[in-house]
Amino acid sequence: FAPFNYFIKFILSPFGIDCATSNSIVSGIFEISKGCNMLSQLNLPTIAVGTIASFLISFGGLSVFFQAITFLSKCKVNLGFYLLQKFTHGLISAVITFVLCLIIL
Repeated sequence: FAPFNYFIKFILSPFGIDCATSNSIVSGIFEISKGCNMLSQLNLPTIAVGTIASFLISFGGLSVFFQAITFLSKCKVNLGFYLLQKFTHGLISAVITFVLCLIIL
């Protein structure tokens, strides 16, 4: 996952994301529980952990996406559009979590 991890770190570096955090994000993009577990073990502020975990859980992970492909392949569903919708769902969830954390914390 090193090239993908480097890409995520490069994109998120303006937000202060370090290597360990980007590694947990990449793991979470592929498999939710491993990424969230890695994320919980980092010494990050609650708002960061909540926002990133919210994205990972809402996105669902690529393993879930590939499992869904087996059922959706028989339907006339555009898989690229479906992946974009899952990513958008993750982003919206992360933004809502971030705003709620700003209000509550």
